[in-house]
Amino acid sequence: MIALLVISALSAWPQEEVSLERKFKAGERLEYSVDCSLHMEYKGSGMQFYMPQEFDVSYRFTTQVQTLLHDGFAQVVYERPSMTFTDGENASSPPRTTVEKTAWKFQLDLSPINEITKVKDLNPQRPQGKGDEKSHWNHAGLGQEVTQEGTPDPLVPMIRELRGLALFLGNLDSSLDLNPKLPLDPVKVGSTWKKTVSFQPRKLADSDRQAMQRLDMTYRYDGLVQSDGKPVHRVTAMVDLDTDAAPWLNQIFGVKPDESDLAAVKLVLKTKIEFDLEPVSLTTLWAGAESNGEISITVAQNKDTPIYTEKLKGKSAMNLVKRS
Repeated sequence: MIALLVISALSAWPQEEVSLERKFKAGERLEYSVDCSLHMEYKGSGMQFYMPQEFDVSYRFTTQVQTLLHDGFAQVVYERPSMTFTDGENASSPPRTTVEKTAWKFQLDLSPINEITKVKDLNPQRPQGKGDEKSHWNHAGLGQEVTQEGTPDPLVPMIRELRGLALFLGNLDSSLDLNPKLPLDPVKVGSTWKKTVSFQPRKLADSDRQAMQRLDMTYRYDGLVQSDGKPVHRVTAMVDLDTDAAPWLNQIFGVKPDESDLAAVKLVLKTKIEFDLEPVSLTTLWAGAESNGEISITVAQNKDTPIYTEKLKGKSAMNLVKRS
């Protein structure tokens, strides 16, 4: 009740600028749980119905502050011992769960805005492939190429990248683990800032040509809000991608649009992530994410019916489970 009154009182006054800077504590150890699920539905040429596919990932990771550095920076050890992958039931097999010993252990220099400025691998002798990001993408449905036979090779990495973004998995710099990325300058409620999370083909301004351009996540400061009975700083992050990659692929193969059989390659992804940050230290307490996406490939011979369509729905949650 008191926390709610405080938030109500603050909202009644003109909003002052606040500096969103992480405050590290020497020796502090944080343990988080991350649970991600991806629902895919795909349909190829000649298929009457969409085929569903489920893919889940869960893991725990820890961060421990070793040394406080200059200007609010900190030297932190990040560890992720393992990841659990689950393929959902499908027409040909029951659910299948695999535990992969990732053995990630890195020494990181972290800035007060959660940017990684230096990385040292503390476990360089782990077996090749273990903990390798590519092994995660190729595990189960995330890296499985269910696309129509004949899909242009340059398109395959873009599809895999879109699936990864929908699942909110990625490298340490772009995954939920060390997010949100905070702004350099003081902000008010409603202020926004950006961080590049991927690259996708998009139309160049004042041109018919396309190029691989940065795909940004836009963060917004929503102020102090009530969460689980406590006041927290709320930051919301959004990704909005809606592009046709066909012109870029035609450029890659050196053909004109009227010479190509490729009519359209639509890539769509809408993502929203909410972060709850502790009011004083700005430690991330919780993150909840949802996404919707679609991949659609159409050829010139039949522009009314895509030869391949894939619908994506992702949901993820990150929780601080232990602090010491």
